[in-house]
Amino acid sequence: MDATGEQDIEVQRSSPDLIAELTLSLPRFLRKSKATKQATRRVTRVRTLVLSSKTERLIKLLEPFQEWPQLLDPHLAGLLEPLVSAFIEYLSIHIDEYPYLPGKHISSNVIPLPRAICKILYTFCKVRGQKVVGQFLDNEPRLLERMLEALERWGQSESAGEAAAVPKYGIIWEERYIMLLWLSHLMLAPFDLISMSSDRAGPVPGTSRSLEIDFPANTPAIARRLVNISNHYLDFASKEREVAALLLSRLALRTDMQRIGLQKLLVDSALMRVDGAQGKATSLSVHAVIGILSFLARLIVSAESEILQPLLASIYTSVRNSKFDDTPLHKELHSSSVAKKLNIKINRELAVASIKIDSKTEGSDPSLGEGSLEEVIDELLTALADKNTSVRVAASKALSVVAVPLDPEMVAQIVELILERLREDVVWVEERSGKSIGPSDFPAQGIASASELSSSWTMSLAHANAMSWHGLVLTLSQLIYRGSMPSFLISKAVEILDLALHFEQRSSLGVSVGTSVRDAACFGIWSLARKYTTAELTAEVHSTLQTMAHGLIVAGTLDSAGNIRRGASAALQEMIGRHPDEIKHGIELVQIIDYHAIALRSRAMLDVACKTSKIDNSYWEAVLNGLLDWRGVGSVDATSRRQAAETIGYLATNDSPTSAIKTINILRSKLRRVSSYKIEERHGLLLGLAEIVLAEVKIGYGALSDDHEIDCDLSYDRDGSEHSQATNHALTFLRETLPLWTVYCTDRPELSYDVDNSKILITHLDSLLRSELMCEAVCSLISALAWSTTLTSYLPEEWLNARPETMNVCLRVLERSLEKTKPYVLQAGADMADKIFALLSNQIQGPLIVQWAERIRVTESISRSESKAGATSALAAVFKRIGDRETSSPSKHDGFAYISQDEDSRLMSPMRALIIDTLVYQLSHPGISIELKCTTLNSLTAGVLESQVITRNLMKALIVCLDDYTTDQRGDVGSLVRIAAVDAVSTALKKNLLNLCDRQVLAAKVCGLAVEKLDKVRWRAWSCLQSSWDVFAMGSRPSTDIFDTAQTSTSAYFLQMLSFCREEWTRVPLFHGYVTSAGSGSESVLQASREAFVAYTVGCSPFELNTYCNNIVDIVQDNLSNDRLVAPTVEFLGFLFDAGVIPRLTEESFGWSRLFNLIQKTHFKTQTIHKIEAAIKIYAGMVHIPKVKNVALNKLCQMLRHPFPKARNDAADALFTITQDEEMLMTNWSRPTKELDDVVVRVKERLGVNAGRGIT
Repeated sequence: MDATGEQDIEVQRSSPDLIAELTLSLPRFLRKSKATKQATRRVTRVRTLVLSSKTERLIKLLEPFQEWPQLLDPHLAGLLEPLVSAFIEYLSIHIDEYPYLPGKHISSNVIPLPRAICKILYTFCKVRGQKVVGQFLDNEPRLLERMLEALERWGQSESAGEAAAVPKYGIIWEERYIMLLWLSHLMLAPFDLISMSSDRAGPVPGTSRSLEIDFPANTPAIARRLVNISNHYLDFASKEREVAALLLSRLALRTDMQRIGLQKLLVDSALMRVDGAQGKATSLSVHAVIGILSFLARLIVSAESEILQPLLASIYTSVRNSKFDDTPLHKELHSSSVAKKLNIKINRELAVASIKIDSKTEGSDPSLGEGSLEEVIDELLTALADKNTSVRVAASKALSVVAVPLDPEMVAQIVELILERLREDVVWVEERSGKSIGPSDFPAQGIASASELSSSWTMSLAHANAMSWHGLVLTLSQLIYRGSMPSFLISKAVEILDLALHFEQRSSLGVSVGTSVRDAACFGIWSLARKYTTAELTAEVHSTLQTMAHGLIVAGTLDSAGNIRRGASAALQEMIGRHPDEIKHGIELVQIIDYHAIALRSRAMLDVACKTSKIDNSYWEAVLNGLLDWRGVGSVDATSRRQAAETIGYLATNDSPTSAIKTINILRSKLRRVSSYKIEERHGLLLGLAEIVLAEVKIGYGALSDDHEIDCDLSYDRDGSEHSQATNHALTFLRETLPLWTVYCTDRPELSYDVDNSKILITHLDSLLRSELMCEAVCSLISALAWSTTLTSYLPEEWLNARPETMNVCLRVLERSLEKTKPYVLQAGADMADKIFALLSNQIQGPLIVQWAERIRVTESISRSESKAGATSALAAVFKRIGDRETSSPSKHDGFAYISQDEDSRLMSPMRALIIDTLVYQLSHPGISIELKCTTLNSLTAGVLESQVITRNLMKALIVCLDDYTTDQRGDVGSLVRIAAVDAVSTALKKNLLNLCDRQVLAAKVCGLAVEKLDKVRWRAWSCLQSSWDVFAMGSRPSTDIFDTAQTSTSAYFLQMLSFCREEWTRVPLFHGYVTSAGSGSESVLQASREAFVAYTVGCSPFELNTYCNNIVDIVQDNLSNDRLVAPTVEFLGFLFDAGVIPRLTEESFGWSRLFNLIQKTHFKTQTIHKIEAAIKIYAGMVHIPKVKNVALNKLCQMLRHPFPKARNDAADALFTITQDEEMLMTNWSRPTKELDDVVVRVKERLGVNAGRGIT
């Protein structure tokens, strides 16, 4: 699949900015400055609380570096030092002020500074790794007791059960994780613990069931506290368990702790707890046992041989015995992937230590016991098939680590066993019969090896276990990486790695389960090229490296997984870099198959693969074979199959003059072997054939255009000589493609006979064309073939003889495809109709067009409008093929009467008139769906308007579509129609099909759309204006060009559009769109449009301002029943009063009474609160106009009795602003209206308005 973007490249580009922002933000985030008595000097102190939102912002700046963590390395010291120093300062000054202690409260939007620092430090650990970040933590011994005290005090109210959630009191898991990690880092100090702390005993944080220890009398208090705190957190299910085990293991390995015997006590207690759980009830939880195992694993990894030697047998025995226990606890452990990984890690370290110790003490008994090493290897081999990926990875790594110190003979046995297990899953399948045989069946068949099988047998991994293959291939790769694999087994390993590189299986849900196997194979090939010399790799088979290069090229350019493409690219670069003379054109390959160039699958397939195929013929064959496999035409993704088909078309015409025919034969051969039930693969193969024909036509016949046919008599050249070489090639290609007209029916494995009869073909079509994918593929193929045939006036005799039967099949395909609803099928069907129409006789063309028109016009199918989309697309597509010549008259056909009512239509051929009038009917009929209208408009644009034809009725239909504001549960779906109509208008203008008057009518409509509230409509309308400015005759071009959707939401854009108000013919439509933005647009559009209008009216004359305001009021008057326009217009008028625009008008020049009456009508008996609120704003503004002051005040007083409390409150606020009457504030206007009558009467008396109580 294509990636959403090249995120790693974006991180590389943006990393300097991200790091600069982090460097600048951290000091201000952690510290605050405070002025001293000397004005010239300020001091900074660490904060105690910080905003959680700022913490999250800093974390988001770090998270992008997970793709490229090494980009942080040069800046780690500078970024971590402020965090570490701030945490230490907080511990020194504010340890008692931690706000999450009992009795203290904190706001939800702030967090204590230690929590913020630990969250950020944990993000660093997640991005760059715990080991790297731990090196930058301060290791001064004085911090030990302070850090431990903070962890004990802040976490004293928590328990293991609260670890997963954020507790009411105490610290969260990120804080525990970082503080435990810091304490483990302090354990590396070279001083005795007794000298680094006091003798004070700290609190025991909760009750732990992990380890029970009876401390020696001389154990330092700090050591007791460290053991208690580590023991406590070993029982947790979160990540702090890992660092607690690390802390406990480092404590146990300290020299001073070994002297007092603490290490032995800890190990004995851990083994006792594991052993004590066997066969009996236990209070230990699964997490506690996992914590103990983590401690043992850490201890074994870090301990020296002298310390580990006396512990090996006891640890191995305890861990081994626990595997055979059937208690509920151990059953749960056996299903835990974490526990399995820890067991593998312990066994790995025990085996390695045992081998090293035994090698120094020859003749003595094995450290682990007799046969223990073989048992460990056997367990690791079994774990390679585990269902958990993490367990398989751990087992493969462990087996490779154990193999390093082993004897070469034993390593060879392990490799042989792995290879044998892999070969067991390989079977060979006979293509026609489906019979399969495995390597074990060869002797019974009299076959020595797979090389003796015929070409009809193909290798298959369909029955292989993907998880087992992943573990085995990864182990093989790990052995190669560590240089353990014997060189005499390289050829066998290469064979398996090449096979694994093409491994693919799909689950029952269609999800790929072979990606991990291919990833392991890439790692293995990379390691092979890195660890072994050229002589070793080519000792047995000279072409080993070149064979692997072919597989890597296919994986690097065609694989569906981005990590596989990049892994293959890295392996290829490593191979060419270390063995440059063994790969053909290696340097050129490396430059083309670049790590970044293959990030997007579409680019890797359409660009990189094509460039690679040009380098050498062997690469061309490798890429073509890859495209014909599951990575190309067999891909589960339809988009990838289309891209693969396009790439096949390119390859077929860029190798040799005969490569197209050769490739067609290869695809046909594969098509015959693919069952008709494998729809996806047949879809890809047929698309590939179509692309080959298209590519060959483009190259073989020169530069082509859909609008011009190449009229060349291929029987003779210009000088009268017979066919030239190019002509002969064209004729040969035409003859070779004749079988392709029905290849989708004839090339089927279940047909054992030749199908020549068109009736039999049509019978097979019914089942074939049920699939929409097959409809698309067949239409594309026929379209390409028809195009290749219509490009020349000479047709082979074979085509002329087969034409009638073939056309019947093609028309059947076309009809079935036009009944589908998927856009890609309709597009393919329309293209096919366009290309095949030129091959039809007049006697077929006329009835076909009438049939499509009838399908559209029949009223019974109005409810099934989606079934009309195909006929609509087909009619528009064939329009340009008809021309102005007469065909069979459609005026009356099978009882369907047709008379054109458009004078313009009467001047053209009957077929064209019927098509245009049918499509216009489609746009104007009230029962047509939005989707069908969009299809019709797009078809009109591509078919009719591109043919430079337009009629009066068509232009009227476009005007209606420009005003389509249909809404449903999805929202303003009419915007889709408006956008399609704008595109149609743009095409008509570019073709110069309209007179000046018509252009201005359309320009006015488009101007209105260019200022409406929807961003996508504004942008598309502006693009139409900008591209057709001279055609519109709108005067000088605007001062600023707009090239982005976001720019249409700025005040500068709206101010530029308002300059069109000076033209009377654009003013009213422009204001119709403008009020929707200024009255009901999004916040940014609302502010920008209002700001622009106020700025524009500042420079207007009184006459212009009066005209504009009257135009806006006219919108209310003309659309009283249209809430889409009235509501935003009233809202906008209210703003104009608040902004002081309308009050600038004189009483004589403006119809104040008209405005007042219209505003009353807009909210009469309305349930829309927004219109009522806007009306109150307008009444409040009209109070300052002497001519309507009294009626406006009276109306505001009447609104004090409005049924809606919100309206009463708004009216009271408006009256208080005007009169400063305190009773407006003191009254609760949310009370029932009857209780407010006396208050309203008093207000009216004070204002001197009529005391009537009517509400209008």
